[in-house]
Amino acid sequence: MELKYKKISIMIIPKKVFISHQDQCDENEIEGLVEYLKNHGFDVEHGKLSSEDFAKIIATTESYVCVLEQNTYKSEEIAKEILTAASQGKNIFAIFCPTLTMTITIPSAIEDFATGITDWNIEKLGEGLIGKDIGFSDQQGKPKKVFVKPNKPPCN
Repeated sequence: MELKYKKISIMIIPKKVFISHQDQCDENEIEGLVEYLKNHGFDVEHGKLSSEDFAKIIATTESYVCVLEQNTYKSEEIAKEILTAASQGKNIFAIFCPTLTMTITIPSAIEDFATGITDWNIEKLGEGLIGKDIGFSDQQGKPKKVFVKPNKPPCN
């Protein structure tokens, strides 16, 4: 019995990721993160965008990544980005900026909607972006307890 196989071409579509960051993290670190992800097959967008441009880009991405910096938790713009990404069902990740030594406060929107949080471990972030459970860790990479908020009872 002779088996014949057809040659099939498979086109792999890169996962599109948006990285949000402010200006407190060293630009070389951000560029290193972007380069790493691009070298591992991700289509990466990052930088400061108007609300309209952000809405267009996030609509086409699979994941949103927030670089946690000193004042990230105070930023209304980043809170809006996170809420927009969450309302569209995007995977939301946070990664702590490695060049800041002070304790970084995690924005409440990240606490509410994050798929995973990691220290500056770009390999681990990459694993999360392809669907692996990376869990939640603090700035030093130690596992972080996540408190699940109880569902509100239905209104009668």
